[in-house]
Amino acid sequence: MDDSARNEILTLDIWKLFAKFAVPSIFGMLMYAVYIFIDAIFVGQWVGKEGLAAISIVYPLTFINAGITAFMGMGSASLLSRAIGAKDKDSVSRILGLNTLFIFVFSVIFTVLGFFFAEPLVRFLGGRGTILTYGVSYFRVVVLGSFFFNFIGSTNMLMRAEGQIKAAMIIITIGSVFNIILDPVFIKVLGMGVQGAAIATVISMIITSIVTLVYYLSGDSDLYFSKQGFFSSFHLMRDIAPVGASGMAMQLMTVIQQIIIFKSIGFYGGGDELALMGATLNMFAFALIPMWGISMGLQPILGMNYGAKKHSRVKEAFNKFLFASTAIAFFIWIIFMVFPVRILGMYITDPALVASGANAFRVVMGAFLLQGFLLLPATLFQSIGKGGMASIVLLAREILLFVPLVIVLPLFMNLLGVWISIPIADVVIAVIASILLIVVFRSLGTTETEK
Repeated sequence: MDDSARNEILTLDIWKLFAKFAVPSIFGMLMYAVYIFIDAIFVGQWVGKEGLAAISIVYPLTFINAGITAFMGMGSASLLSRAIGAKDKDSVSRILGLNTLFIFVFSVIFTVLGFFFAEPLVRFLGGRGTILTYGVSYFRVVVLGSFFFNFIGSTNMLMRAEGQIKAAMIIITIGSVFNIILDPVFIKVLGMGVQGAAIATVISMIITSIVTLVYYLSGDSDLYFSKQGFFSSFHLMRDIAPVGASGMAMQLMTVIQQIIIFKSIGFYGGGDELALMGATLNMFAFALIPMWGISMGLQPILGMNYGAKKHSRVKEAFNKFLFASTAIAFFIWIIFMVFPVRILGMYITDPALVASGANAFRVVMGAFLLQGFLLLPATLFQSIGKGGMASIVLLAREILLFVPLVIVLPLFMNLLGVWISIPIADVVIAVIASILLIVVFRSLGTTETEK
């Protein structure tokens, strides 16, 4: 990164940085979410509730793959932004090659295991009959695109970490547009159904990976592939691993959460309930995108200012981005409370099933307005190299709160217990994250440079 761009992040008004970094990040993340969101919409409308249920119960398995992206992407991005802030050019020159090497190795392992164990995995998640057939068919194709998915995700995080927000947004938008175009072709026109949705997604990932490769080879980025990056940069893992582990934990905890949810729904309900929960969680994930975009836009600002020892600016940026995130989350929450039938109707064509699931949808989304307090503290901890604190927040939410709740509450409340466990866990963990945030803010203090 040239000095002018670095100085901009270190000196420009925070709200101007929000417009320059967070807004494009939100749009880019919206395009990134299209990969899953559009598949669910098209499959639900053209294949039916069995197809929607199938890709919904397979969805948690994709988070295992996303854990690979999070480990290297978040860890490398945190190191990169801090290295730029501290003007550590040696580390900057090695990160892209190291990231790509690890992504390739982990992706190959996941692809082989996922392809051959697809059926028992989908069956374990509750797939039966047609849902099992659809789920296996979808997952076996998607898993073949693991490397492309992980390469796209991790390098996009690196682009944002070095301040190339627009480039990250444009590249993801290209892939998403191709996915939107190809989905109807493979699902409807060619009559390939659920498998067609998976093929369209993988082709879009391959196209996006090629565009990403061209971007780096063109020299538009300060990052580049180097021999030392591939073969003599493993010492950087000491800085990448702690932060990356917290990012990976976030994905794996989501896997645990959704596996337990679908197993519980399968035990207390049936195919209709699986479709409702699948639609609800898909919309939940999609609605989180603005908060994720704000988080991604905030990360390089926090990392570079922390690396430059501007701690007061770290606090200012966090507080203003949290305010914006909470305002957006509140607006989305209002929509969820008022229009649940219309939202579920985007996925499910059965009016009676949609009407019966409206209140359950409201319950799951009940604490959505607190999502900024869940995502942004973890981003702060990761950005300043405190991956352990981020892991505490994530592990506490899933293992200490959600898992016991989703096991115990249904014993007394049946299916309602499954639905209500999600907002209860969110409320409690928002309180815990806020306490840890106060501790970190006090520890930062004011540096000698700022004094």
